[in-house]
Amino acid sequence: MPQVIGHANAASNGSLQALYSRCKRIAQRQLGSFKSSATLSPTALVNEAYLRLAGGGQTPQGEHLVSLWTRTMRHVLIDYCRSRSAQKRSGNAVSIDECQIAEAGDPDALLGFEQQLKAMEQHDARLARVVELRVYAGLDAAATAVELGVDVRTVQRDWLRARAWLASQ
Repeated sequence: MPQVIGHANAASNGSLQALYSRCKRIAQRQLGSFKSSATLSPTALVNEAYLRLAGGGQTPQGEHLVSLWTRTMRHVLIDYCRSRSAQKRSGNAVSIDECQIAEAGDPDALLGFEQQLKAMEQHDARLARVVELRVYAGLDAAATAVELGVDVRTVQRDWLRARAWLASQ
C-alpha cells in the first residue's frame, strides 16, 4: 500500500487496504489489454487518482468510495490517452459493450467513448453514471444499484436506455 494512503490509524487500516485492493482491480479492468498502457500500471492509476482526490480538496471517504475512485481513475486514464494520442478520432460510433473497450486497446476508441459519455452526462447524468460503473468499474446491475442508491430494476432499465441512446448518436 502506498505511503499516501498509509497514514490512517490502525482501526481503519484494514478497510483502507481492502479499498486499495478493490481500486487496483478496477484499475486493472480499466487498463485491460490497453496497448499504450506500458507506462501506466494499475498501481500508478490508483495512486494518481488518490493524488487528484487529495489535491482537489476531496477526501476519499464516505459511502460511495468506489464510485468516486472509479470516476477519478476514468479521468486519469482519459488524460493519459489524450497525452499519448496525436491523432484525431474518426467519427465512427463506439460500442458500449464492456468487453470491447478493454479489449480494443485503442486510445482513440476510448477517447471517442469518453466524448459520447460526456454528451450522455449532459442528457441524463444517471444514465452516464450507470454506464461509468458498469463499463469502467465492471459492476453488475446489483452492485451498480447499491452504489447509486436505486433499485436493480431501475439500473437495468437505465442500462437499456443508455445503450439505445449511445446507438442513436
